[in-house]
Amino acid sequence: MELPAHIRSKGQANYGPGAIPDYGPMERLVAEVRSFSACLKLDGGILSIICPPELNIVAHELWIDDVSVAGTSVIFSATGINRQPMTITIGRSLLDQLVSDVGLSALKGRHLEVLLPANATAGPHRILHPNQIEWLN
Repeated sequence: MELPAHIRSKGQANYGPGAIPDYGPMERLVAEVRSFSACLKLDGGILSIICPPELNIVAHELWIDDVSVAGTSVIFSATGINRQPMTITIGRSLLDQLVSDVGLSALKGRHLEVLLPANATAGPHRILHPNQIEWLN
């Protein structure tokens, strides 16, 4: 509110007192777009999106029980909110983009959401896109 009036003006940043816009439609759109990242498939050097219409993508809440490394991949052994085990693999470079400030051992016990098919089995499930995973703590 202390910015000059010409910056706060409606034609510029539109920053000022008043009602907060309803971001609900945008949040729904972002969630829908995020769900497509669970359909990414890497075949050799070709990345494609194959999302059958009947595929129901949901956010699975997981807690990381153990972290291990296999080559350039990091493997999370996790437990879902339904107490079912699930294995998630993610490339080290992608993981570093998401949580660059902590060591692997600090990831144990972390709570996260992973976008996967609703009927996802124990896995392993490969995370190919940062939108597929969200850290909750």
